[in-house]
Amino acid sequence: MPPIHNTEEEKTTATTTAAAEKFKYSTALEFPFATKEKGEIVFNSIHVDPPINTSRTTKELRLEEKIIRAKITAIDARSLRSAVVGLIDSVALVVETVERCER
Repeated sequence: MPPIHNTEEEKTTATTTAAAEKFKYSTALEFPFATKEKGEIVFNSIHVDPPINTSRTTKELRLEEKIIRAKITAIDARSLRSAVVGLIDSVALVVETVERCER
C-alpha cells in the first residue's frame, strides 16, 4: 500500500525523492555565447524541445546573461549520453543557422 501524505509539502517531498532515486545519472553543461542576444536566440529555440524520452530523462535549461546552463538527468548512462548528444546537436544547429543568417 502506498504511503499516505497529509500535506502538499509531504506529497512534493515524496515525489522529489522518488524522482531522485529514479534519475541517478546527471550532468551539467554550459554554453557561453559572445552576446546576450545570441544566447537568447539559441535558448528560445531549444528550450521548447522536450527531452526525447521523458520517462528516462529530464532536462532543465536556464539563461543567465549570455550563458545557457543545462542540467540533464537520466535513469542510466546510455540515456544520459543520448540526451546530452541531442542537446549539443540542437545547440549546434541553431548556432549554425544564426551564423548563416548573419552573412
